[in-house]
Amino acid sequence: MKKVIFKNLCFFYGLIIFIIILLLLNLVTIFSTFEIKILLPIIIQTLLLVLIFEKHIILKLILKIWSGIFFIAAFGMKLFGMFLKDISYDFQTFNIQKYLLPTFMLLIGVLIFVLTDKTVEKVK
Repeated sequence: MKKVIFKNLCFFYGLIIFIIILLLLNLVTIFSTFEIKILLPIIIQTLLLVLIFEKHIILKLILKIWSGIFFIAAFGMKLFGMFLKDISYDFQTFNIQKYLLPTFMLLIGVLIFVLTDKTVEKVK
């Protein structure tokens, strides 16, 4: 059966740690707020961890879709919306600190997308 290999072990372990941190944050959120909508990220992150540990053939595609939708597109639109809001108020309530986390998450998404493309390879 075909599998994938990670050419960069730092990326492999870093990705696992990052997904586990996100999973733990979502678990804390669901137990503190009891919101059902948090179940979707928990299911997706659990599925990602299973695929990573199994080194499934579809992992490269799933990682690129996950980073593209949930990090690049989502945080890119969030930054754009925040910027449009600040423009509409003539930058009266502008605060650079509120841009830091979405920018950081956008950069992480780009990093995951690029490193997945470069370091994850399919093998027999």
